[in-house]
Amino acid sequence: MKSHWITDSLPDEETTVLMRLPNSDYPVWPGFREDNEWNTCDGSTLDGPVQGWMHLEDAAKCLDAHENQI
Repeated sequence: MKSHWITDSLPDEETTVLMRLPNSDYPVWPGFREDNEWNTCDGSTLDGPVQGWMHLEDAAKCLDAHENQI
């Protein structure tokens, strides 16, 4: 299964998703949106851009598909 980063819409607020962070030491990290701001899973507001996001269930399916290929 190929990963599909969502770039043309935003997740519902307070829904935990996997974020793609191009300018970060950790380029993939869980987080959520609240009051139109992106936050890491510990509640810290992000300074940099979010390049895309993915539902956690979809990310898990990608990992499962990769594991089955090994």
